[in-house]
Amino acid sequence: MFSILGIIIIVSYLVSLLFFLLNWRHKQYQFFLLNAAIIINIFVGFGTAVMGIGFVTLSSLLYNTTVIALNINKLSVNRKSLVAFIILMIVLFISLINLVCNPYMPDVILMDTSMDSVYYGVGSVEKAVLSRHNISALKDIIMMCIALILSLEFFKDKNYLHRLLCNIRKAFYVYFVIITFEFIVNNLMTPSVLRNMVYLLVGIDTSSLSKIWTAENRFGYYGVTGLFSEQSYISVMLIFFTIVYVQGVKTKKELFWFIYSIFALIMSGCTTGLALIPFAMIIYIKDILKKGKGERKSVRALKWSVFVGAFLLCLYICLFNIDIFAEIWIDAYNKISALLKGGYYNTSPERSAAIRNFGNSIAWKAFFESPLLGVGIGTTRGYGILSGLFANFGILGVAAYLYFLNTIFDFRIKKKAVLLIIVILYSSILLSVWYSYYFAWIPLYAAFGVKEINNSTLIRKT
Repeated sequence: MFSILGIIIIVSYLVSLLFFLLNWRHKQYQFFLLNAAIIINIFVGFGTAVMGIGFVTLSSLLYNTTVIALNINKLSVNRKSLVAFIILMIVLFISLINLVCNPYMPDVILMDTSMDSVYYGVGSVEKAVLSRHNISALKDIIMMCIALILSLEFFKDKNYLHRLLCNIRKAFYVYFVIITFEFIVNNLMTPSVLRNMVYLLVGIDTSSLSKIWTAENRFGYYGVTGLFSEQSYISVMLIFFTIVYVQGVKTKKELFWFIYSIFALIMSGCTTGLALIPFAMIIYIKDILKKGKGERKSVRALKWSVFVGAFLLCLYICLFNIDIFAEIWIDAYNKISALLKGGYYNTSPERSAAIRNFGNSIAWKAFFESPLLGVGIGTTRGYGILSGLFANFGILGVAAYLYFLNTIFDFRIKKKAVLLIIVILYSSILLSVWYSYYFAWIPLYAAFGVKEINNSTLIRKT
């Protein structure tokens, strides 16, 4: 009924609420809860928190109900955002009605079906039908939209927006330390002990599992499975690097953690992690070429020294350890090629990429058969944001969703076109559709809505 982590979250919430009632100001507490809800959504994606309620749902409910209760007598809602939300809901409901009434819905991989089993011929695609997953997904997007409307004052204020991104960035620092701990335990002890501990922490009975997930041995070491589930796997570092892309690396401390993040990618032992390294390098090169106002010369010199040192290290590896270098990067190249070129291979290392590509091809096929309304939110799986969104939402749903988000964040696409292209590319390869309507993606949306800040001391103060 209760998981250990669920109890910790509930107790922490009650303690923080008590502190607010005694000392804190209302706005501070609301902002604190928003940060906490986003962090939980990023790093804790499976298991049961309390009474059958998952962690994503619990954190969303705690935030929304608390904010509404604290503002019951002075609750004001932005009319434009409210209208956009209503339009989105109408489109999504029509899509679900179409799912129920239309006898010619396309075949999809239903949420109850494993994509792997369909790929290997054990399972099969089925006609899109209404299920509990549609209701669950609809609930998630409603809760996120309500939270965004309730938090509009934070997203329209550049100070709060940057504070939010800074806090999420710091949460990733803790995540890197956890990754390091797991990496050490996996390689010096056993790669299954931490995963078993996590199952206990989030309330999953290991006796009911067909196998105990362990970190795979790749390149001669056990990589990082992710202490808090697939949702917090190394791919969520796309969020971290997007924040760094927007905010830059302004201090020695931030430079240290940025370098640490590269090691975290390497420790992951997976192609997903390696695939993010080019993004990290783009960020770093952009940062050292663009001199920030108020940046100390010592920090700038250190950044250039790190760049030159990394280049020389890569050169050394290429010249004297060519076999190891080739094994790692050929693996990465093969997997990404399988995704981009559509190769369906059954042998390592292309297999997992091929499965994702296979699932995405079915999602795209479903979209082209039902382009306007899609097959309904929460209907089909898809290992990619683009294929998943368009298949489930359709053109009208995607347009309505983007319109709503733009009323909250005021997207600055022209100034961040390069970042947009990179994020779409990586999210289409690494992340699943449900990220787009979880709290977890709020930092990404915020990054595209944040205004430029000329006073560089603002980041340091926060």
